[in-house]
Amino acid sequence: MYSAVPAGGFDPRELTDFQLDELVHRIIGRVTRLVRTELRMDRERVGRLRDPAPDRPTRPPRPNPRAPRLAPPTERPPPMPRQDPGSTIWFTLTIDGESLGYFNGCEGLSSHVEVEQRQEGGNNGFVWQLPTRVSYSNIRLTRPLTPDTAKVAKWISSVQTGIKRPTAQISALRADGSLVARWGLIEVLPVSWQGPSLDPASPAVATEVLEIAHHGFTD
Repeated sequence: MYSAVPAGGFDPRELTDFQLDELVHRIIGRVTRLVRTELRMDRERVGRLRDPAPDRPTRPPRPNPRAPRLAPPTERPPPMPRQDPGSTIWFTLTIDGESLGYFNGCEGLSSHVEVEQRQEGGNNGFVWQLPTRVSYSNIRLTRPLTPDTAKVAKWISSVQTGIKRPTAQISALRADGSLVARWGLIEVLPVSWQGPSLDPASPAVATEVLEIAHHGFTD
């Protein structure tokens, strides 16, 4: 039951609606400030627990004796410089040190060893393979028609005055002019030369083909 309020005390029944609202706002404001203060202090306490003191040295973790030992890192070798393998190649032909110019096609750099088979009596395990002779195919060099074709004509014409078997070199070059490979040829002879077909009905690049024979490769 409601007890009487002593004289000079506070009687909430005499408060108006406005006064009740004001009282509620004051109480809520004080409670809110208290709650905020407590939350801020809690965050500060949690932060001190997480962050070690700046003047307190931290101990390194103890090694685990059961953990597997890792091998020390090895130094990687420096990357190898990339070099064009020779997908785009030009060829040069040199006869006794005199260049006959550049060619963009070369066929016939090959050799063949003739093998003779011999059967040995009483030996059924294998058949003897005996080399007899080595043959070399003719080499065909092609290129667009250039002023260097006069050098080829001069070399072919020199055969009429006497057979001379010079030494030749064919060099394969990259697009930047660096050397890919070189082949030395022994006792080279011109076999044939084919000039361009000049037909106005079917215009095309004027080309020439030089075919040479040789007796083997040099060391």
